[in-house]
Amino acid sequence: MKKTFCLIFLVMFSICITNSDAAAKSHRSIAAHAVNSADIPDGISFEGKFVSAFSWIDRLGKNLVVMSETGIEKNDKFPHSDKDNNDAELFAYHYILSGNSATKTWCIYDYVADCSCDLFAKFLPDALSITDLNNNGIAEVWIIYRKMCRGDIGPAEMKINMHEGTKKYALRGTTKAWIGTDENGKAKYDGGNYTMDAAMLSAPKAFRTHAAALWNKNIHYPVPK
Repeated sequence: MKKTFCLIFLVMFSICITNSDAAAKSHRSIAAHAVNSADIPDGISFEGKFVSAFSWIDRLGKNLVVMSETGIEKNDKFPHSDKDNNDAELFAYHYILSGNSATKTWCIYDYVADCSCDLFAKFLPDALSITDLNNNGIAEVWIIYRKMCRGDIGPAEMKINMHEGTKKYALRGTTKAWIGTDENGKAKYDGGNYTMDAAMLSAPKAFRTHAAALWNKNIHYPVPK
């Protein structure tokens, strides 16, 4: 009887170890490393002012993403309804590096133009994150940013773009903005909703789950008082 019990225990213990290992290896780890502007390879140019850059290695090779912003300025490429109106732009570029060559595979561009109110187009402080949720050895590159042109405390536009190789997925919506309190002292909010594009709606469930979690993590702007 003791031998039978020990055998059952060992089998159960083995199953637990196997399942634990499987859970730990459910998603591959692809580490991204920050790159200083001075270390960006020659031949790679970008518009605006340098914000950040990251590199990593996956099944596609050595990857580099460079993010930049113009800040608030008046840009002559946009028509302006008033001489005091301003613009703001942001950019993100993805390259595959091989030897001394760099091949651009995708870019992100967005802007606010001809704005007479408060405005910005900015990446979040932790704008870029890397995953491999489907374990295919190709990084999923998540980039999140906000933009706004308004004169009140309402929500800003927020977007999450994700690229896996040349495939693009997106969430678009607004932040959840604290706009005051009601007569009972309860906080009142506006916005916070998003829509997934067709690519994300048909993507693996792990993509949609991660996208929703990333959205909810950054949903509050302005931050509640």
